[in-house]
Amino acid sequence: MKPTKEDPRTAAELLAGREGKVYTRADRAAAGEAAAALWLGKAPAVPPVVVPPPVEAAAAPPVEAPAAAAVEAAAAPAAPRGRNPFALARATFVAQKAADLAKLREAAAAAAVEAAAAPAKRWDRVTRWTPPTERPPPPSWLLWDGAPGSKGARGVFARGKVGLLSARGGTGKTSALCGLALALTSGRPWLAVSGASARPGDVPGFGVDPAAQSQLVALLLCEEDADEINRRLWGAATLLGLDPRKDLAALGLVVAPLAGATVALVTPGEHPAPAVEDLVERLVELADGREYAAVLLDPLSRFGGPEAETDNHAATVAITALERLTTLPGRPAVLVAVHERKGGQGVGQGADAVRGSSALVDGARWVARMEAVTVPGEHGAKRFRLRTGDTMARFTVDKSNYAAFPDERLLTVTADGVRAARADEVAEYRETLAERKERTAERAAERKASKAGGTGRPAAAEV
Repeated sequence: MKPTKEDPRTAAELLAGREGKVYTRADRAAAGEAAAALWLGKAPAVPPVVVPPPVEAAAAPPVEAPAAAAVEAAAAPAAPRGRNPFALARATFVAQKAADLAKLREAAAAAAVEAAAAPAKRWDRVTRWTPPTERPPPPSWLLWDGAPGSKGARGVFARGKVGLLSARGGTGKTSALCGLALALTSGRPWLAVSGASARPGDVPGFGVDPAAQSQLVALLLCEEDADEINRRLWGAATLLGLDPRKDLAALGLVVAPLAGATVALVTPGEHPAPAVEDLVERLVELADGREYAAVLLDPLSRFGGPEAETDNHAATVAITALERLTTLPGRPAVLVAVHERKGGQGVGQGADAVRGSSALVDGARWVARMEAVTVPGEHGAKRFRLRTGDTMARFTVDKSNYAAFPDERLLTVTADGVRAARADEVAEYRETLAERKERTAERAAERKASKAGGTGRPAAAEV
């Protein structure tokens, strides 16, 4: 059959050989001659080319046949058309690359058009309101003040909302988040005294949503590595009365040790930030069809971007990025640990103590605080320590947009984690506090008497 220019084979394919095998340069030259004859139509017929067995490449990584042909063609010297088949192969290769590049540019242009039209879709939510026919159900609560469903129990922190857990460094907020992750997935109360050490009069914990036990909790910690997270979760399981060797594997935890990683969800100049969508995609992939009860992040300074704590606009964008996580399957609550202002730099009370822009507190729907418990000392207040060496913290809810404020709780910070203070620990703290206050008052009276004349008598008695 007479060859024609419509022959589907290209010079690059003929130069590469069959099935991606590597041939010698002489074999490629023979195939190139055949390709030139086919394309130029100058040969009456294509004689069969006997191709010897491929030469095995020693100590060299496998090379894709088209890539090998391209390298060979590019290395060949330029020659007039019809005389050097490698020039034709090189031209074919360049044409193919140009076509591929054109397709890529076409796809990028289409993506740009789609991205430009995307902002208009957000206003699709603006519609005429259709009133419900029945009273809307109450919010779905992640945390309860009391056992869920019991008489007098009240919701504390709603699902589908962003909350902040504020504390100074070393107070125990990371351990509290680890305890919350295990409490949700095991159905145990959070920040409660569990196991054999529980006694009447102990500080109560917070009840958790029963549905969370069959769901997932994502725990993303930017200041801890995998080993430290394992230690914290092991200790938290012990405090909850779980068997770490048997129970941890059955819990639905998605854990991310992110120490040393760049994880900012907000990039200056980009709104929304692509990193948020990447995280959402990853969490959905790991869920494998299951829903999330909560996403716990620590700390905000790593996730919120470089300006979230100094600029109101950046802080608002950071809260918006965190709200995107509440749209995961199950409408999880998002709780983020934040640092507090240092003493002497305008530190405030309650939610005002949160470090950074006021837009953080304004944007969050729930703000809780862990404050280290102190007692008077000779040179000012000092952190209180129990006889066991454990410290204590005071837990308060300082902002709640959808629920009543629960009572203040005293917590004990142990080597295993954070739990509610036992009755005997509360009694020890109160005794120590009263003793230190009395001692402080006596020393103040002694100093006042010393300034009055050194006799211990009031200044008015000296005439």
